[in-house]
Amino acid sequence: MYADRLFNALEKREPAPGTVLLSAPGAQRTATLIIGQNGHYTLGVDLTVRSEVPVFNLLPEWHEVAFKPQAFFVGGPHENNAVFAIAVLGDAAAPTDLFQPFGPQLAQVAMGADPNIIKQYAKGVRFFSGHQRWETHVVQEEVAAGEWYVAPALAHDVMSSGDVWGEIMHRQEMPLPLYATFPSNLFLN
Repeated sequence: MYADRLFNALEKREPAPGTVLLSAPGAQRTATLIIGQNGHYTLGVDLTVRSEVPVFNLLPEWHEVAFKPQAFFVGGPHENNAVFAIAVLGDAAAPTDLFQPFGPQLAQVAMGADPNIIKQYAKGVRFFSGHQRWETHVVQEEVAAGEWYVAPALAHDVMSSGDVWGEIMHRQEMPLPLYATFPSNLFLN
């Protein structure tokens, strides 16, 4: 596939917390935010799949701090009953017992925290049900094979409710911006 050769021709970054894995053009337009990594596993949440479940239905106390649209996103197939809350931090230093930082202005939120306290430090929170999980060596092999492009994450990626994959591709070095509007289904082009 041409996209595989495209990603192989570009400078490679290591997948790490605070980066986004972008799927190759022509595949499903997936943007997975890496939120954690240890010697065994790499964890991430898919920024592109919004569910129809409002945050208010499951976590009514959190709906005011949720980014719009105030719906759960499908983080991935693993532990889909678990909630992952990713905050975009403001300028004030956030307490580490409530926030686990993993990238510029990005942190995982302790779900046992008081949402009113979280609002003091966060611009907002995106909620995910489930997550993506790879053995660390597997995701590294997939990046080396050109299946993923690793890009730095921005706070906007978590706040966006639009075409996150296209937005991230658009801000990369040439020639990747040319693929930002590449359809996931060529027959719909």
